[in-house]
Amino acid sequence: MQSKTAKGYLFAILSAVIFGCMPLMSSFVYADGVTPMTLVFLRNALSLLPLGLLAYKEHGSLKIPVKLLPSISLIAVLGCSITPILLFTSYQFIPSGAATVIHFAYPAIVMLGGIVFFKQKIQAMNVLCVVLCITGISLFYSPEQSLNFTGSALSLGSAFSFAAYVLLLSRLDSSKVSGFLFSFYITLASSIASLLFCLITNKLALPTTAFGW
Repeated sequence: MQSKTAKGYLFAILSAVIFGCMPLMSSFVYADGVTPMTLVFLRNALSLLPLGLLAYKEHGSLKIPVKLLPSISLIAVLGCSITPILLFTSYQFIPSGAATVIHFAYPAIVMLGGIVFFKQKIQAMNVLCVVLCITGISLFYSPEQSLNFTGSALSLGSAFSFAAYVLLLSRLDSSKVSGFLFSFYITLASSIASLLFCLITNKLALPTTAFGW
């Protein structure tokens, strides 16, 4: 059990490190002419094949209950399409570090959302976490720096959409679809949604160099 817990912490730390590298990687991709919406599409679409193979190996098939598809699709659009589109777009207006800090207001929003929409009890620890979250974000503000409203609004919007994703995900009955299979369908729905966003807004711009890919 201790070994399993240690692995869990290690995976969480590694995922945070990888997430922290996204702003740097995205700047290279943008320099190759790729738009934020295209980047979101590619980060999902290029994951489909390996996730599909892993899901098939784990479950023996790619079948899931049809009744779960609408819920999974909504969760995918919020968490893996709208959230990164808003966050990646905000990088074009404010420093990526500032945008990511604002985005991480989402834990406080999740707690407040649980209290308002799901009637969760207000606990002292919840209040303390919200206060610490807001305080931490405010410490990154420098009075001498001008506030870019567009970039700040986009990154804050990503925090709200991701909070909605977390709250909906916590309510999903995932007993019949978990692990790689769940990730595969989340990624599939996100790929379709982000591609539609690209086509509707005429923002599809694929990398033009091997380094961009």
